[in-house]
Amino acid sequence: MIAGHDRQSAAREDARPVERWAPGAVCLRGEGPFVRLWTIPDGTAEDAAVPVVEAFVNYAGPLRSYVRGIHEFADKGGRVAGLFVDAAIPAAKLKRLRAALQRAAPGEPHEFVCRRPPILRAFDPVTGKPEP
Repeated sequence: MIAGHDRQSAAREDARPVERWAPGAVCLRGEGPFVRLWTIPDGTAEDAAVPVVEAFVNYAGPLRSYVRGIHEFADKGGRVAGLFVDAAIPAAKLKRLRAALQRAAPGEPHEFVCRRPPILRAFDPVTGKPEP
């Protein structure tokens, strides 16, 4: 799944301190925050559909315009589905986006942070299905 050099970058990213994102702020390099959607269970095939992602895009509806990408990431030795969000998302829209995250994956931390974990694959932002 992750090539040798990508394992090294994943380990470096995991070792960095995580900075919480504050609404209206931008992360380093002018980027928006990352938010974990769902922890992908061990044993899930690398090319499997992720129903939680499909549910999220349905619940998010027009809020998807504030999502800058939905991906699978390497994270602390595991895999997670998450997204990058536009840092300029208005507070009311952010509240609704948090609700969509919670509805799709209750119990996950859904914390908005400034980090760029290594991307393993992408999901279609309209359907939530894995991109080829």
